[in-house]
Amino acid sequence: NVGFMNNIGSYYMIAKKDYKAALKVYSKVLKKSRTDYIAIKNSSLAARQLGNVKLEKKYLVLLAEHGPEDEKAPALHRLKALESKKK
Repeated sequence: NVGFMNNIGSYYMIAKKDYKAALKVYSKVLKKSRTDYIAIKNSSLAARQLGNVKLEKKYLVLLAEHGPEDEKAPALHRLKALESKKK
């Protein structure tokens, strides 16, 4: 059940501050439901906490594609900011 798995991922992120474990759980969710908003959003946040810019970009692109309308512009803005830091 992806809802339960998302809850486990959130537990790792919030209670344990174990972002790698959270990403593993969210990855499993996305294998079952590749457009799951919660898993995509939280994966981007976990990647940011780990300082993994490449992975954060991957999830920001997915968030811009599959997230709710009010999440798309902020995701694209963050993605653009990460791209401009590279230059």
